[in-house]
Amino acid sequence: MNSLQQIMQGALQAHRSGHLDAAIQGYRMALALQPDHPGIMNQWGIAELQRGNLQEARRLLEASLQRAPQQPDVLCNLAYLLNQLGEHARAVEACDRSLALEQPNAGALTNKGEALRGLGRADEALACFEAALALQPGRADYLYNRANALFDLHRLSEAISDFQEALRQAPQVRQIRINLAAAHVRNNEVREAVAHLEEAGRMDPSDPLVWMNLGAAHDALRESSRAEQCFRRVIELQPGNALGHANLGQLLNGTRRHTEAIQHFSEALRLDPTLHACRGGRLMARRHICDLDSEQEEQILLKAALAEGNAALTPFEAILTQDDPAVVLQATENFVAHRLGTPPAVGMLPTAGTTTRRIRVGYFAADWGEHPVTYLLAPTLEAHNREAVEVHVFLTGPQPPSPGLDRVRLAADHFHDVVGQPVAMIQERARSAGIDIAVDLGGHTLNNRADLFAARVAPVQVSYLGYPGPSGIPAMDYILADDALIPAELRTHYTEHVAWMDAYQANDAWKPIAGNTCREDHDIPGDAFVFCCFSNSFKISPATLSMWIDILQKAPRSHLWVYADHADSRGHLAAALARAGIGPDRLHFAGRVDRIDYLERMALADLYLDTTPYSSGTTASDALRAGLPILTLEGRTFSARMCTSVLRSAGLNELIAPTPAAYVQQAVAWARDPEGLRALRTRLTGTVGSSRLFDTARTASQLESLYRQMQDLKAAGAPLKDLRAG
Repeated sequence: MNSLQQIMQGALQAHRSGHLDAAIQGYRMALALQPDHPGIMNQWGIAELQRGNLQEARRLLEASLQRAPQQPDVLCNLAYLLNQLGEHARAVEACDRSLALEQPNAGALTNKGEALRGLGRADEALACFEAALALQPGRADYLYNRANALFDLHRLSEAISDFQEALRQAPQVRQIRINLAAAHVRNNEVREAVAHLEEAGRMDPSDPLVWMNLGAAHDALRESSRAEQCFRRVIELQPGNALGHANLGQLLNGTRRHTEAIQHFSEALRLDPTLHACRGGRLMARRHICDLDSEQEEQILLKAALAEGNAALTPFEAILTQDDPAVVLQATENFVAHRLGTPPAVGMLPTAGTTTRRIRVGYFAADWGEHPVTYLLAPTLEAHNREAVEVHVFLTGPQPPSPGLDRVRLAADHFHDVVGQPVAMIQERARSAGIDIAVDLGGHTLNNRADLFAARVAPVQVSYLGYPGPSGIPAMDYILADDALIPAELRTHYTEHVAWMDAYQANDAWKPIAGNTCREDHDIPGDAFVFCCFSNSFKISPATLSMWIDILQKAPRSHLWVYADHADSRGHLAAALARAGIGPDRLHFAGRVDRIDYLERMALADLYLDTTPYSSGTTASDALRAGLPILTLEGRTFSARMCTSVLRSAGLNELIAPTPAAYVQQAVAWARDPEGLRALRTRLTGTVGSSRLFDTARTASQLESLYRQMQDLKAAGAPLKDLRAG
């Protein structure tokens, strides 16, 4: 045996034993003896790759291929390295060259699959992984790879099965547990995810990724304290972990610690300016405490990020802060693409071709308790013509007992509690019930299951009432609206087909509010002209506050009574008015009370000032029910036109201002002419009760007309189209 052979034998033995430094030293000595040997370069490159020296490994592997291009194993190694460097397109090229030289080649197929996953081509990646498994059936790492591709394709049950088999074979591999947990979370099996993540944490308590994912799982279970501990552990282990700060900021926002949330969002953005969602989170946190000074600058950055396709705003943040329907749609579609993807189509029971059978309508909501959707829709559920529709109610979120929930249970022909169930199970429940039309009452609101509608739970899917904006979900067939909400000139900003009603908002029949309270009970001057707004304080935008200040300055004897149950929001509002020369004696704050007290309190004000661009929906009809006129600024988005819709349905068009200047002018005019406003209130209480707004039977009939048209189109196999209630 010559010296080169001895050196290589020692280097290979050290390499197999995991002694990388000794192996590399041997390869270096061997290459000095034979400088153009491609095999030595390959082995040395593999050792550098295993040690994490990616660029040195690349130099060696490429040098090996320069000297001997027809090496399928070296091409395969280079592809693996290129995937580590994120150069997935070049990795695909290397794998194709390797496969052209050697068939079959499971390693090249696997590396090509990983590269295709990196390029977002999950279907092609899956085909590669399945071809590799056909060559080496049941191999744990190949099962793991296929599971990842199935996860990307939202084929969660199959992904979980592969992860579980890979874990059975290789229980020591923590990454399998981590990815299995991610699949369980997406499949709404969060408890199972927590068990795997806790085990992964026991295996290596110093891994921030495990704590990050465990925090997200606890957050999904509404276990805020445990989630916070996990996110803080991430930051303790890795102070520069931007995602740790981002997730903690989001959690703090949800637990009303908005000032601290702003600090963590800002730190996340300092560490990683590409975490665009933190800008939306920070904007939302500032809105909660009425800290509006920097919103204009934040909006500029957010719109730039949205234009680049980033999920910088959640759909709810978009409808709250934007009055451009094109921006709202873009933000929503970006979010859906990033968070929900395109789940696989699922087989649905065919819609019956006959027009005589009752239509089975499933109403889906995460909250059927003391919630605006319940207050508005329960009467319509009761009023539905049972010869036309069969009413199914699906509860998708955890729900304590309540009178609202009891009322909805009684109103439904069938009540389905599917809380905590994965998508596939709820799809099967809907299939078994023969649901023809599924109505999403939550959209992109907190805890709602938009994933169900992305994956499709019924042959026809409809967005209605609980979420004032486009869904952005390709599988959402229709959005219900009226001409005030989606006029012809704004139709292009909705990807759903529009089903128009005469009056959009479902409602209970008119009932007068008994006045069992007075202004003195709330420390409000009895002889003052009082503007009020009892909407959530995060709806107060810079534009809204600017108009209110203008009104108060031009009507110097008026007062403003606003809902603000957070000390920071009260402080910021008071400071903003003080800078405008409006004293604290003219600003009054209201806290949270039960619904009856809230309605009675509303009747004590003179004029309700609506917010923009997120206007009042349920609150608007509540104000009218209390006999209180509500002044709105007509905007351009769905959320900015909700109050316009309510007022038109009530026949009160004079309360709709076309411009900010008109909004201010009208408010000031009524403050100076309270007698004219009293005449309006008298007319309001005398006529609104008989308007379309409070005609529950008509709402039920219009819904049934639209459901029948939807059903008939689907049964006939005809293309979907915009509809109008008969």
